[in-house]
Amino acid sequence: VLTIEQIDQHQIELNGSDFDFNYLKVSFPASKVDGLVKLLLTVKDKLSQTNYFALSYSSDIAVLSTKTDFIIKKFEDLIKLDNGIITVYDENYKNGLRINHYREYWYLDNKADLIPIYELRVFGKQWIKLINEQL
Repeated sequence: VLTIEQIDQHQIELNGSDFDFNYLKVSFPASKVDGLVKLLLTVKDKLSQTNYFALSYSSDIAVLSTKTDFIIKKFEDLIKLDNGIITVYDENYKNGLRINHYREYWYLDNKADLIPIYELRVFGKQWIKLINEQL
């Protein structure tokens, strides 16, 4: 667990990144979550390394430096725990990802319905390239 000072530095690094402008975004209806898992598996080697992990609502007070491959199987539980977004950034703040869960009108099976959506946002050239190769 990072100290408050380290979390402050973490926020500074994120604010200095271009993650808000350069990213790949892929959305899935919650009923088709296997597509998201498939994409996460393409970055499993990167997630198996030590990265920064945070839940959105507690990211001001709790950021972990840990191997993050557990999110592949547990992202749904983690999002339920936080009721929001989970984030992972590599130690150099060059790559990362965010998984968001929300409801949106989605056109599926010839009709528009308000359904739960998972959004995967991938940052950094290296991780984007890996994900993009699977699309």
